Amino acid sequence: MTDIRMNKIDKIQRGMHGLFFVFGFSAFLPQGLSAAVLLLVLIGWLTFSKQRQLHMQQLPSKSIMLLLAAFALWPFLVAAYYGWFTDTTTRLFHMARVALMLQMGLMTTSSERLIAFKGLVWGGIFTSLVMLVHQVHPLPEWTVWHHLLEVKGSQSSRAMIMLALTAGVCAAMCLKNRPYSRPPSLQWLTMAVFLAFVVGFFSISKNAQIILLTLPVVLLIHHHRSVRGGLMAIAFFVFLTVVAWKLFPSLSGRFTQAMVELQNVMNSGNCESSVGVRFAMYKMAWSQLQLHPWVGTGIGSFVDYWAPMAEKSCPSTAGIRQPHNDFLLFAMESGWLGLITTLAVIGWFVKTFWQQTNIDGSVGLMLCSTFIITGMVNSPMRDAGIGFVMIFLLASCYKKTTPK
Repeated sequence: MTDIRMNKIDKIQRGMHGLFFVFGFSAFLPQGLSAAVLLLVLIGWLTFSKQRQLHMQQLPSKSIMLLLAAFALWPFLVAAYYGWFTDTTTRLFHMARVALMLQMGLMTTSSERLIAFKGLVWGGIFTSLVMLVHQVHPLPEWTVWHHLLEVKGSQSSRAMIMLALTAGVCAAMCLKNRPYSRPPSLQWLTMAVFLAFVVGFFSISKNAQIILLTLPVVLLIHHHRSVRGGLMAIAFFVFLTVVAWKLFPSLSGRFTQAMVELQNVMNSGNCESSVGVRFAMYKMAWSQLQLHPWVGTGIGSFVDYWAPMAEKSCPSTAGIRQPHNDFLLFAMESGWLGLITTLAVIGWFVKTFWQQTNIDGSVGLMLCSTFIITGMVNSPMRDAGIGFVMIFLLASCYKKTTPK
């Protein structure tokens, strides 16, 4: 009977590991699969007693639990104070979803985290091969990779952001193996360079391009942990930027265009452009925060404020439902207190990963950087497609026993 029970537990664990691999891989697949897989993981944790016990043992410290509670509950208090707006239900759902994903990530085991990252790396390889093969021989418009064939839109940006992150993970593995064995280090370095070149040549997402240049700096600073290491990282960043500017035409073209659009919106007020509409939304969100500093304008109220203003100055953008900046969105809708709870959660993770002097800390810090950069020009917490896998993997890098 004991053998039968152990076999059953092993099968359940293998099934859970399979789900984590698919979850990591799904960062590059059509939107929706990640949510379905994570829901199955949650059901498995709640259904099977051994799984429930195993993950309850991974509960993190009280400090982050309290911060997550404040992060999740404050929007509901603001909603109760102001009442319902156009987007209130959606916003509250996403806030609760992000808090749940962070909590689940914190409760994952080391083996589950490793398998999820394996899925991420294999997903990055799959994505790169699909894009390269499509350049040589056009592939059929199948749903599984349709968003990878045409490099535009939010799903393509999501894939490129995660591909840049995957290149950073491979670089971290290279540093981890370097003192012990050269062949594995060379393999990981080759993979990191390969993925970086794919992002450089194919991505038109400025977000992904900034992440691609920033992650090596974060990795080197965390690895060397000294002033000298910081100076090396800065010099390396300058070198990478110059090389990328010369080597990847899309990078120089996109950032030159961005500067022109910014100058145009500042001089003429024309916000009918990618940078222009962001500038206008940021300006409006900041103005509303100054008018409503403590509890904001109300959860889900951004649409109600933006649409009338956009109809006058840039009508084609009136349907946008978030300002492509999560931090300004939270500040505007829930006040400084809402922004502080958000920054406190991020700050806890940054501090914790800095104290973890191993690869988990390096990757966790790179994920924090990716999240912050994406949050400043996009909406990883509001847009499940962009932030779903990223947020979960970020929290999963936490280790309960932090090395000194």
